[in-house]
Amino acid sequence: MSNDGSAIIRKYQKRQEKIEEGDKSATQNMKKIIAAAMRDTDTHRNIAKELLDARRCGHTVKHREGFSAEGEEETGYERPWERD
Repeated sequence: MSNDGSAIIRKYQKRQEKIEEGDKSATQNMKKIIAAAMRDTDTHRNIAKELLDARRCGHTVKHREGFSAEGEEETGYERPWERD
């Protein structure tokens, strides 16, 4: 075995090639799945709406209440008594 590290380099080159082939395969499979999903009218409509909302910077963040480490309720409002 040589001490120049060529075996280790070959090992990682093969590993990188395998990863790239897997990525290419996954991309092709994803395209097929999306194409099949787009044939369904409801899915097509939902995906189109999501894309439109994303382009418009659309989604508003849903308000969620939580609890702090001290057990107090955190509403995200500065004055919780004024919320709806």
